[in-house]
Parts: sequence; structure tokens; C-alpha cells
Amino acid sequence: MQYILFVLVLLFGVTSVVAAGDFQDAEDAFARQDYSTAVAKYTKAADAGNTEAQFRLGTMYQKEREGDGVAHDDPAAVRWYRKAAEAGHAEAQNNLGWMYANGRGVPQDDREAVHWYKKAAEAGQTLTQYYLGVRYRDGKGVPQDNVQAHRWLSIAEATATDKKIRGRAARGREKLAQHMSPQQIAEAQKLASEWKPTTSTTPDR
Repeated sequence: MQYILFVLVLLFGVTSVVAAGDFQDAEDAFARQDYSTAVAKYTKAADAGNTEAQFRLGTMYQKEREGDGVAHDDPAAVRWYRKAAEAGHAEAQNNLGWMYANGRGVPQDDREAVHWYKKAAEAGQTLTQYYLGVRYRDGKGVPQDNVQAHRWLSIAEATATDKKIRGRAARGREKLAQHMSPQQIAEAQKLASEWKPTTSTTPDR
């Protein structure tokens, strides 16, 4: 039994190394605009379970301009985003949520969009935190909740490195606060201060 486990671990390690090699080859090919090679290598790495390769394929299929190695294909983008998202890739979770929110490659579904937005927001994706705050503010895909809206807009402002996102989050929170009691604001601030990112496979970039 121990021997079998050893062999399985060894095989998994070799597969991971090979997938990482294919992913780097894909990155190099993409950088030199050899898109057909990039797609082939990304696909090989993605099939071996490399979540970053799965995410990259999703973005390539989602692009609407031609010439990047694959034709525009929203269902294919959703398929690859889902594989990466289910493995904990935060950016893929955000993008999959966006696809559901906009009915791209899947039937439009606000509740499913929020499901994936929550995972990405909890993992530290700033833009998703802003999206989630707006969703709670508007009651879209979730019950309307000013406290949660204020909380996520505050977190988005605190974690944002992009000035535009930080400004939008701050303005949204300040406007929302005009319709909240001091107790609600205090509760939202407490929840925001207690937030810590969950583990994800990619940092917020």
C-alpha cells in the first residue's frame, strides 16, 4: 500500500513539473506572438491541471478580437474558467461570475454570479469586492443588505491599488452611508475590519 502511494505521489509530482514546463513554454510563445504554439501548450498544461493555464485559455477564448490563437468562444471560456475556479483560482472565479452576470456562454444568472463573486472577493480580488458591494446595495442576486454593501465597498477601497476602483468604492460607500443608521455603519465597519483573505491560487494583481 505504501509503495502504491509512493508511486502515485511520484507520478503526480512528475505531472506537475511537466505541466509547469508546458505553461512556461506557452507564456514564452505568447510573448513572441506565436499564438498557435501558445494555445497548444496552454491546453496541454491545462489538461494536466495547471489552473493558471486554464485561466489563460479562458481569457483567450473570451476575447472578441481574432488573431490571438483561438476564435472567440464564450462557452469554451466558461468551461476553462470553471475548471480553474473550482480549483480555487480567484481571478477565474471573478471572470466566471462576470460571465454569469452578463449571460456570456451561460444563461444569465445573478445568483450564480454572486456565488462566484463571493469566492473571489473572499480571496482578495479587489474588483470583485466592489462588484459584490454593489450587488448587496442593489439586491441583485442576493437579498438587499446595506451593511454587507458598506462592508464590501470598504474592503474594496482598502485593498485597491487602482485609483479608479478605490475612488468608486469610496464614493459608493459614502453615498450608501447616507441611508444607514450609525449602528448599521458601525456594524459594517466592524465586519470590514475583521475580514481576512482566504487562500487562493492567485494573488490580486
